[in-house]
This record gives sequence, structure tokens and C-alpha cells, in this order.
Amino acid sequence: FLLEAQSFRVLHRRRHREGDRVEPDPRLAPDRIGVGTRRHEGRGRDGAGEPSRLRLVESEVRNVYHYGVAIGAGCDSTVVERCRISGTAWHGIRYDHASPTITGNVIFQNARSGIYASGKTGAVVRGNVFWKNEMDGISCWFDNADTIEGNTFADNLREGLAVIGGAKPKVSQNIFFGSPTAIVCSATQGRSEPGEPV
Repeated sequence: FLLEAQSFRVLHRRRHREGDRVEPDPRLAPDRIGVGTRRHEGRGRDGAGEPSRLRLVESEVRNVYHYGVAIGAGCDSTVVERCRISGTAWHGIRYDHASPTITGNVIFQNARSGIYASGKTGAVVRGNVFWKNEMDGISCWFDNADTIEGNTFADNLREGLAVIGGAKPKVSQNIFFGSPTAIVCSATQGRSEPGEPV
């Protein structure tokens, strides 16, 4: 969830400076979580109603501190297409319990995964290039059921695609090269029996 600080006011009429007394304005914060914050989960301002919608096209997202693009639960109509997403200190794109459409992008040189997808997902990830991400091109976790097709996974430092903890993506017509491992399929806990994939 996101926190939005909007309910604080300065008790002095002059410009706020360090050391000024600041307190919450109770008229602006009756439905808040904590003082001066409001919870958002990819839906309307009060957490109910229509999911947020984003269409990110032909854009450059680079050198940001955390995620390049973060897609929250229920934001299934989100589209990211023909963008360059690089240099993030975490994942290029992250979505949890959402099913965005991600097509024709170049997602490269991010500190972790090009895409990290977790929870109940059914995204379409098609025609992208995942190049030199420091972990993997795509990391699929838990109830992930994405369609991953027609992508190129090149020179990612660990693997091209990681399928972990019960994820079941549909993977077809992709090209994998230059990484130590093309696809890793593994469990998150417990022991595997001899002959089971890990």
C-alpha cells in the first residue's frame, strides 16, 4: 500500500522551518491509518471502487531508487509497452496480484529482476528484451500464471527465468542465451524427493 501524507498543518502562520511545531489537523484525518496517512491499494482514494489504470508507452524509466514501475493488486488493465526500463536499485517492474500487459519493452541492467511477479497473476509478457539484469530477466512466484512468450533473455547474471514456489507460467517461443542458466524451477521450502526438479 502507499501512504499519502496530506493532513499536517503548521501551527504558525509563517513559513515552516526545522523546529516549528507541527501537528495533525483532525478535520482532515478522521478515516486515516495512523496520523496523517491514507492507505491506497491500487483502488480509489478510500481503498474501494475502480482499480487504478496506467498506460505507460514509449517512455524511459531509469536510475530510480527502488522499482521502476510498481503495479498494485487489482490493477489488471495496466499496460507497459515500448519502454526502456533500466538501472533500478531493485526490480525494473514489480506486480503483485495483478495481471498487466507488458509488451515490446527493453528491460535491462536492474539490480535484481527485470520483472518480479508474485501472487495470483495472469499477465501477458510478450516481445520484450531482458538484458544484463543482475539476478534474472523474470522472477515468477507463488500463484503466478503469466503468459511469457516471444521474449529474448540475454546475459542476465543468474538465469533468464525463475519459476518459484508453485508458480505455473505458460512459457513459449522465447530465446535464452548468455546466462549461466536459462530457466530455474524450484520450491521455496521443504525437501524435494530424488528425481523431482528443484
